[in-house]
Amino acid sequence: MLLKIKETRLRFQLPRPTVLALATLALSVLAAGPAAANPRSLPFTYPYATLPCGGFEMEQYIDAIPLQVTRTLPGGGSEKVTTLAFQLQTEFELGLTDRLELGAYLVFDQPAAAERPALGFKGSKQRLRYRFAEAGQWPVDLAIYFEAVEYRDEIELEQKVILGKRFGKLSTMANLTLEQEYEWLGEAEIEAIFAPSGGVTYDVSPSVTVGAEYWGNLYDGYRHYAGPTAMFQKGDVWMSGGVYARLDDQDPALGDPYGRLWIRLLGGVGF
Repeated sequence: MLLKIKETRLRFQLPRPTVLALATLALSVLAAGPAAANPRSLPFTYPYATLPCGGFEMEQYIDAIPLQVTRTLPGGGSEKVTTLAFQLQTEFELGLTDRLELGAYLVFDQPAAAERPALGFKGSKQRLRYRFAEAGQWPVDLAIYFEAVEYRDEIELEQKVILGKRFGKLSTMANLTLEQEYEWLGEAEIEAIFAPSGGVTYDVSPSVTVGAEYWGNLYDGYRHYAGPTAMFQKGDVWMSGGVYARLDDQDPALGDPYGRLWIRLLGGVGF
């Protein structure tokens, strides 16, 4: 049987929950009041700062990854189609003390496929972040982070060292992350992953911050990305985003969850 492969076609369609999340974040930024939030100027890198005791914040993540999949044609054969995979995370943060912060996530995903599947519930996450001193007291601001993940096909543990340093309007941040994943489907094995990230930001104004960020994933080959970032803040509401190009020379195969481009939007509102 002869298998026909036609040219790549683009099939980008935002799921309705993603459109609603984007609209909500945009309207929140326009309607914000006095500042009370803990913004994320680098979408993949956690900052050193934590919420104050009793502080509460809600954050929304939106990841969009263009990926190649195969679609079967009505007359036989197949064609390559570039479509978007989505992951949405809703996080609730609470300041337990002035230095200890609790976070809980609900995670939803929509895999890349020629026929668009429904957005489904992927699982939940819980994490703690603790900072050791006030900003500037130590030569480098230091915090630690612990996370537990319960997904439909795996459980994970994550440990993170958070480093930061501010030089006036310029800030540098780095995260050194170790992950242990146990997948009970398939081979049911434990995987250890090293996932560093970091970047530099510059405050153009009290409301606008621009930067550049790198993040990577070291397991079964090394995947790493870098790209520009921007954050807009008005009062206790903020929105940030980054567009990241893949830097390694691995060519993503059909069905590879890591594409050549990765887009992340992130927003939050403090209470």
